[in-house]
Amino acid sequence: MIKHFIRNWPIKLAAIVLAGIFWFFVANDDTSFTNRSLIIPVVVDGVTDSMSVTSLPATVEVTVSGPSSRISRLRPENFDASINLTGLTGDFTTAIRVLSPQGVSLLRVNPVEVIGKIERTEQKTVPIRVTLRGDPPDDSVLNYQSSEQEIIIRGLADDLEQATSVLAPAQARAGEYQAKLYATDNDGQPVPNIELEFDTVQVTVTASPVLHSKRVPLMLDAIRVPSFVVSDVALSQDTLLVAGTVEALNTVASVPASVEPITESIAVGSYTLRVIPQLPDGVAALEQVSVSLQLTRPSLPE
Repeated sequence: MIKHFIRNWPIKLAAIVLAGIFWFFVANDDTSFTNRSLIIPVVVDGVTDSMSVTSLPATVEVTVSGPSSRISRLRPENFDASINLTGLTGDFTTAIRVLSPQGVSLLRVNPVEVIGKIERTEQKTVPIRVTLRGDPPDDSVLNYQSSEQEIIIRGLADDLEQATSVLAPAQARAGEYQAKLYATDNDGQPVPNIELEFDTVQVTVTASPVLHSKRVPLMLDAIRVPSFVVSDVALSQDTLLVAGTVEALNTVASVPASVEPITESIAVGSYTLRVIPQLPDGVAALEQVSVSLQLTRPSLPE
């Protein structure tokens, strides 16, 4: 095999050298032309933060022709593709402007123009509403508070008109939650394409026991006033409405009570005093009771 390979080696070597020389001259011959297509990024001018534009292409395809040596070295950054929307509003049709390097012919641009729509974005302030998800505990009442009460939302006029509030969902149990916000309409349905001033708020959920109530007899202690006779004692009502947990109320069959002391100078006459119920922990009175009485001097012995 070696003998076969090196047979006539001067001729074979000369052929390889001649082929390399031919390729070099062809690749660098400016008289040889070729075509090539490239994908070019598009730059959009004249768009502000308060504008929303539809149907804008991110790239454009260009086909160019030129010397092979130059075409082979082209890169997308050698081109400038742009769309100028300055001063345009509503529906528009505008051409894509492409600048190619010198010595290169631009044969085709795809797409050659853009048909779209420019809309102005607006903003307004709406309330943040907390909504609890899940089943709340049967023995507790849940209260909640959001770290923020209002929020600025932005969007196209039609979308913004539908959005009436922003919901902050949290779990239906006590705790602190980082609630992710979303815009909703009057029916609580999400409204898309709405930009929020911030994405989350902190929601604090607290639980308090469910209170029950019942009416129990009021047992007034005997009223004594030194140096006076107490008579005509009459309660405004002989029962008291109290509230508490079921467990606390089960311990209350009746409520003992006393009266507030007389702070003025005591003299013969009629008095109306506030009744002070004596309630166990966890039980509260839901109404106020008073007592009327008559003070007289004791009669002197004959």
